[in-house]
Amino acid sequence: MNDTNSVPGQHAVSLSDVLESLPAAVFVTSLEGRVLVYNRAVVELTGHDPGTNEWPAELALYLPDGTPLPHDSLAMDCGGTEALLQRADGARVSIIIHAAPLRRPDGSVSGTVNLLLDISNRKEAEAKSKALLGQFIHREKNEIQTIQSLLAGAQREAQSAEAKEVLADTARRVGAIAAAQNAIDRTGGNYSAQGLLEALCRHAGQSFGRLLDIRVEPTAASLPNRTALPLAIIINELVGNSAKHGRGERNRVAVRISLSTEDANFALMVQDDGPGFQHGAAKHRASGLGLVEGLARQLGGNLEITAERGARCVVRFRETG
Repeated sequence: MNDTNSVPGQHAVSLSDVLESLPAAVFVTSLEGRVLVYNRAVVELTGHDPGTNEWPAELALYLPDGTPLPHDSLAMDCGGTEALLQRADGARVSIIIHAAPLRRPDGSVSGTVNLLLDISNRKEAEAKSKALLGQFIHREKNEIQTIQSLLAGAQREAQSAEAKEVLADTARRVGAIAAAQNAIDRTGGNYSAQGLLEALCRHAGQSFGRLLDIRVEPTAASLPNRTALPLAIIINELVGNSAKHGRGERNRVAVRISLSTEDANFALMVQDDGPGFQHGAAKHRASGLGLVEGLARQLGGNLEITAERGARCVVRFRETG
C-alpha cells in the first residue's frame, strides 16, 4: 500500500493507519482503473489482493435481484447503492457501494474513491426477523381460526335463540379483529384503509349473506396501525346494527361505507337505506352503539347519528400518529 501521506497533528498518523482503522473496504483507483491505495478490508471482502496480479479488471457487481451492474459502477458518483459483490471464491455478499470522483485542485478528475460496506450480517438478521414474523403471523391466524371454530361449534349447540345471537356477534367481532391484524403493515407504521374496509366488507357479506347489500367507497387514506383495531370493531358494530335493524319490513338492506379525509381529519361513515332510528343514551358499553362510542373516544373522536333517509352513522377523528 502506498504510505507516503500522513495526517498532521501532535503525533503523525500515516494514511495507511487511517484506512486500516475503517470498518469498511476502501480503495482509490486511477482513471485507468489501477488501484493506487487500499486497506486490508478490501482483500478480506473481495478475496482479491490489489497489490498482486489477482485483482480483476472489473469487480463482479450485481443488483440485489441478480441483475449485473455496469462495469463503470465504481467510476460513477453513487452513494448508498445496495448491491451484491461476487468474491474470488464465487460467493456473493451483500454490500453498500459509495463511490465518488477524486478531484485535482483545478477540479479535474484524477480517479475514484470507493467504499464497500459489508452488510451481510444485517441482511441475515433481516431475513431471520422476517422468518420469525412470518411464523408469528401464521400462529396468530391459526389461533384466531381456532377461536372462530369453537364459537361456531358453540353456536350450533346453543339451545336458545338469544345464546345463538350472542355467539354469532362474538364470532363476527373476532373476524373483525382478524381483518384488522391482516390489514396492518407489520414492517411500517401505517396501513391502507382501503384494504381494511374491503376485508370488513367481505367479512360482513359472509356473515349476513343475502340480508345485506354492502359496498365500500374508494379511499386513498393511509392510517396509523393503532387505528386498525378500533376502526374494524366500529365498522363491524355499525354494519351489524344496519343488518339487524335497517331492513324494516324488507328482506334486505343496502349499506355504504366510506372514509373521507381532509388534512389529518377523518370521517368514517356507515349509512343504510333503512327506516332510521332515534339515538338515545347507550345502555350497554360492551356492545352495539355503546361500544362504538367508547372506541370513537379512544380515537380522540366522536359518533354522530342522523336518521334522514336511513341511518347515517359518522365517526369523526383526527390522526395523531
